[in-house]
Amino acid sequence: MITLAYALILATAVQGAVDVGLISGCGNHLTSCIDVGHESSVMNSCCAPNHGLVVLEQKWTFGPGPSDKFVISGLEARTCTGKAPPMDGCNPDRKVEHLDGFMKNADPDLHEYIQKYWSVDDFKSSPFWEHAWLRHGTCMTNLGPECRGNVGGEYNDVLGYFRIAKALHEQFDIMQVLTDNGVPPGTSLPLPKLQRILEDAFSVKVNIHCSNSVLDGVQLWFKTRGGVQFEPVDSVDSSSCNAKMITFPLKQ
Repeated sequence: MITLAYALILATAVQGAVDVGLISGCGNHLTSCIDVGHESSVMNSCCAPNHGLVVLEQKWTFGPGPSDKFVISGLEARTCTGKAPPMDGCNPDRKVEHLDGFMKNADPDLHEYIQKYWSVDDFKSSPFWEHAWLRHGTCMTNLGPECRGNVGGEYNDVLGYFRIAKALHEQFDIMQVLTDNGVPPGTSLPLPKLQRILEDAFSVKVNIHCSNSVLDGVQLWFKTRGGVQFEPVDSVDSSSCNAKMITFPLKQ
């Protein structure tokens, strides 16, 4: 069942789509970026974000997060051709401050998860999350208050952005896929094999990042359907990793 507000992340829908219960009234036939890789006209901005695509970036870094999990390094808005939004986002009026304290009070479970898993290097505080919301969250027009009948409070769209990140991160578990396919941390393997494992698991082309033949991160791209579901699509960008062999290192 789809709720009017997206205070609750709903169960995963078919074909790997994540349903976040944003709005009703947008038919499932309405998808963003009907022709992914080509700009297309956008219908009601509640039924499809104006930027069209969403990118979940997960990183495998030595410092932040548990030793058995990729961390979130971004939930990014992208145009249908893969272009990133400006640094100040799409609506500076929706800028928020003191996000750490607000999220902790409004949704302690969400705050605990984001604090644990959305951290890269020394960035693990409000300014990092506030920048992500401003640059990318404000460009996801299907999160706007008007898309949920102004239900749920003034900043529920901000919380919704991080709830989407959490839901996608939980479902698209790269660590689980790798370990299930006999690739635990400490393994080296041919890059094409790593690409094939991930693409077989998610049924789309992913974007792999590496540094000096060491796995650094993975991007998964999504379109929206009916404004409420996030469905995986082939990466618009090509993988930046050109190594023949790639190492999935142990976290230290």
